[in-house]
Amino acid sequence: MFSNTIALENQTLMEKNTPEKSIESATLIQQANKLPELATHTNAQQLVIDDKLLKSDQNLTEQLLNQAISAGNVAAISHLLTIYQIFIQHTKWSATSG
Repeated sequence: MFSNTIALENQTLMEKNTPEKSIESATLIQQANKLPELATHTNAQQLVIDDKLLKSDQNLTEQLLNQAISAGNVAAISHLLTIYQIFIQHTKWSATSG
């Protein structure tokens, strides 16, 4: 809302100031004040992914590992590789015992 109002006020200052423009600008500013404030109010939920969840979901671990590699996030790569090794060891153990 605040940024909408400033943008409209700046536009008004740049244009020739006539009574018609003043009325038009005032109307637009009133309309802008009624717009929802998207930037200041977020209803985002926080998603917590802990080691327990990662150890139980190989696909999630692989996706996060791929994203960490793409982003170059060394700390995340190191942590996720430690967990991912559990899946690799489990696969090797299953292959040798079956």
